[in-house]
Amino acid sequence: MLEVKELTAGYGSTVALHEVSLTVADREIVSLIGRNGAGKSTVLRAVAGHITPYGGAVQFNGSDITGTAIALKIRHGMLFIPQGNYVFPHLTVHENLEIGRSRLLGYRQFQRVYEEIYEKFPFIREKSNQPACVLSATERRLLALSRIFVISPRLVLFDEPSMGLEPSVADRVFREIEHLSREGISFLLAAQNTLRALAISHRSYSLELGRNRHEGTGPELLTHHDVQELLWEQ
Repeated sequence: MLEVKELTAGYGSTVALHEVSLTVADREIVSLIGRNGAGKSTVLRAVAGHITPYGGAVQFNGSDITGTAIALKIRHGMLFIPQGNYVFPHLTVHENLEIGRSRLLGYRQFQRVYEEIYEKFPFIREKSNQPACVLSATERRLLALSRIFVISPRLVLFDEPSMGLEPSVADRVFREIEHLSREGISFLLAAQNTLRALAISHRSYSLELGRNRHEGTGPELLTHHDVQELLWEQ
């Protein structure tokens, strides 16, 4: 599905990624792990089109999408959820969901989707007519997660899914990611919670100073000394 080949990217004259390569298959959860500054978020931003790569290539469903517009990638089935509370604060909670609504599905189909969201996250129904700015940080993150149900993308680029969340809420977010993967959605995660990410990922890539370091399954990477040191630091 997604193939990143020797991706080089950064910010201005600062190069943050040096020929990073990775793949994500259908229904697969792949995580990027590493210390702060390793380049995890930069990979997602470059793939999503929020920054323009300096070199390398990004292929999605067999097409070269390197440097293409963000809107085009969304239409092709790629969704990027950046760090923080990715909501539109001055729109209502319901309007935040409507922004992601596909024109390809009918009203009744979306009513079923909304009912599923309301069942999972009752606060969305209760606060549907309130501006998103009144939501707590946890509720905003769950609202951003709910967009996945509405948009139903092929691939989600999820930057730090558990950042700023209480452990119980973070566990719930990771469980939802596992559920959505079984439903057919692939994920590329930039993960702060290394142990939890390795537990749900089919494969993972360890980055160090913007370069590929290790690749493997969770159990395989847990045996590496570098990853054990990272877990100890966390």
